[in-house]
Amino acid sequence: MREVCEFIWEEEARLGLVDDQPIGFPLWPALRSTLGHRLTERLGRGQAPHLSVPPSQGLVARIADQANNWIARNPFFFEGECRYMIVEHPRTVGRGAARVDLHSRDLEDEWDRTGTSWLGLSDPSPGGGDKQREARRRSTSFIYECARVEARLRRWQLPYAYAAKMRSLDQRARSTFGVEWGAERFARQRFRALCGRKASYVRLLQKLLPERVFILVAYGSHVAVTAAAQQIGIPVTEVQHGAFSRYHLGYSYAKRSSPVPGFPDEFLAWSEPWADTFARIHPVARVRVREPAWLIERRRGYQDRPKEKVALVLSQGLLGDAMAREFTRVSARFAGYRILYKLHPGEYGRAGGYPHLQQLVRGNVVEVLGDCDLELEMARAEVVVGVYSTSIYEALELGCRAYLLDLPGVETMQDLLDSGKAEMV
Repeated sequence: MREVCEFIWEEEARLGLVDDQPIGFPLWPALRSTLGHRLTERLGRGQAPHLSVPPSQGLVARIADQANNWIARNPFFFEGECRYMIVEHPRTVGRGAARVDLHSRDLEDEWDRTGTSWLGLSDPSPGGGDKQREARRRSTSFIYECARVEARLRRWQLPYAYAAKMRSLDQRARSTFGVEWGAERFARQRFRALCGRKASYVRLLQKLLPERVFILVAYGSHVAVTAAAQQIGIPVTEVQHGAFSRYHLGYSYAKRSSPVPGFPDEFLAWSEPWADTFARIHPVARVRVREPAWLIERRRGYQDRPKEKVALVLSQGLLGDAMAREFTRVSARFAGYRILYKLHPGEYGRAGGYPHLQQLVRGNVVEVLGDCDLELEMARAEVVVGVYSTSIYEALELGCRAYLLDLPGVETMQDLLDSGKAEMV
């Protein structure tokens, strides 16, 4: 990952990619993270971090759900007051009988307590469409469909000069790593779709005129939201939703000193250490600390729970079975522990195809966990084992000892290794 990041930093500076905005769209921040994952995958050091889940509903149910998204849950039909608009994260957790995005729900609860009007936008894809439904939560389904139609009608084309830069990137990847990257093809595919999304969001924001837009993930395709808001002068705040480091290509512009086009104006961090990390890797954006209520509640509810002889392995979607293979090598280190192997949500549908993990299961070495109360499991575990994960930081706060496997991405946890808070195993 370090090599991939260094390569991308060098090439984006050589080609002036961060500041190049074809027909006014900040394209590179929308491509950068996914291209980094793709290059890592081409090098055989990882896999797609999230699984594309096929629809589980029948055709009639899907049509009915889509009709509901386009009519009852269409944000263009929202007529209430909207001081804040928030684009939620698709990942959900259980809260009582409801499924919620923990991070956006935390802000929405605060706004409800203070009588502040808001509108939430929820991704209809698997993992996002199961959120608790309420009048102030609408679907992005109609926005995406409008974007597809407009992209076909207007036939935006990636400018020749930008396409030439992407070809140069592909050539450099070929000569440096010996792999076919596909940067130009990916840029052409995403450019038209992203221009369509930006146009749809501009129309929605002009209708709602919120005072501020909040967003949970600002990189990737969500750059379209920020670009639309900034075009019409609405400030954008990103809310921290997970771990990041110098080697997270969604955030790290560590060799740049000027603002990143298409990135939010403000970042809300969970704590002072996270705010300091962000300020070191991302230039100029205002960083503010806001400790979410769920972090405070977790400390109160779990911190004093007695520890058990449990080792909790935190899997990573990008690493997949490579992580199970590496854990097999060191598993004797944890003899005497009950070992729980917690899958990343992006792996729930594919872990049955992990041969090394299945070997660990058949040998009664590990028990596999899917959707569960992860905070509870970390609170009672003595040990966590991982590579890079937000949950490792959370486990440390809950009194766990942390061990890291020597796999791609572990360099993002160098601060924990240097400080002695984690140990390589």
